[in-house]
Amino acid sequence: MSDRLDEKCQALANSTLAYLIENSEIEQVILAARWESHIKAISSDQSIAALRAVIEKLGTHGKTVVLLSQVPDIGSAADICNFNLSGLVQSCKIDRREAELAQGQQRSVLLNIADDYEFVGLFDPYDTLCDQDRCALHHDGQFLYYDHNHIYGNASRLIAEDLFPFLGA
Repeated sequence: MSDRLDEKCQALANSTLAYLIENSEIEQVILAARWESHIKAISSDQSIAALRAVIEKLGTHGKTVVLLSQVPDIGSAADICNFNLSGLVQSCKIDRREAELAQGQQRSVLLNIADDYEFVGLFDPYDTLCDQDRCALHHDGQFLYYDHNHIYGNASRLIAEDLFPFLGA
């Protein structure tokens, strides 16, 4: 990434944080990201420290924070899903434990951060998209994923149905 782009990104992050802090009507902030890419980065300690600094700044200003964990990374649906001759999905699931293990580092970091601060909660979309053993890649005949880690609107709505009560909404 170029220094100029990094500067623009940092400026946007700073102005967003200032807005969140200055606006007293905002009581709760949801932080979502592809955490894995930040935590597995070369500067992961730096990324984690920066996340903690943002959370502490928000908490100091009376905000509650919800960390939204990543959705399961599904790999290639073409390798996982079975289709019948008419193209309908017959089965399309991944093993939950394997998915959790693959994202174990980011899940552990987020859990530790949530445990360290009274004003921080952790919402895990695995509980919405997965049962005890498997994570579905489709719901009501529609795929939930656009690619290995991006979800369609129908998956977002499923997650929102569980997230809103978690937020107290």
